[in-house]
Amino acid sequence: MPDDLVEELRDLALYQEEENQVPPQNLSELSMKAIQSTLENCRGNISMAAKQLGISRQTLYRRLKHK
Repeated sequence: MPDDLVEELRDLALYQEEENQVPPQNLSELSMKAIQSTLENCRGNISMAAKQLGISRQTLYRRLKHK
């Protein structure tokens, strides 16, 4: 995984812990939360979200399909 994505995933996990939410239990959950958060921030724009996550649109679609 790209370093910036790993950093974003860690930041997301820390934020959730501060909010007293149950933190993701594995990398898959953490990744999906990062994707959901990024999509919300990009207002559903898949291309923009994929670019921010450092993955291709096809990879993003594939991960969303398996959620």
